[in-house]
Amino acid sequence: MGWKCAVCGLTLSNKWNLKQHIRDKHWKERPHKCHLCSYETSRKNNLTTHLKTHTDIRPFACTQCDKKYFNKHSLMKHMNKFHLQVQTFPCQKCSHVCYTKAGLSYHVLSKHQTEKHPKCPYCSYKTALKYDMKRHINIKHKNETGSA
Repeated sequence: MGWKCAVCGLTLSNKWNLKQHIRDKHWKERPHKCHLCSYETSRKNNLTTHLKTHTDIRPFACTQCDKKYFNKHSLMKHMNKFHLQVQTFPCQKCSHVCYTKAGLSYHVLSKHQTEKHPKCPYCSYKTALKYDMKRHINIKHKNETGSA
């Protein structure tokens, strides 16, 4: 039995992985910022990995062409996109392509949902995702809601 994400429907193997997934994929707050570009992330180790993109060090080489990458994940994305027969899920509203149905569902909700939930009762924040609104209120308006 797995742990299902209430936001995108992805099933993870345990509660810890679910918490990490939510923090990495669905949080709007991104306190770790790259000083060289506009990249922002919720996790410090993701920023450390990102900073490698600004160097010429590319130890992961594609076996099918001359492309090289700074990490294994980027190499695998390249392999899936250009060299392997991997099923993709293209967005019907833009050029974005996902590799899972859950990823496409989240993309459509977060990027193309025209009807937004009501705005935050404490400020002008709006979102298409109920989870994001709850999280926003809990973080930004903790003192106003009487939460401890």
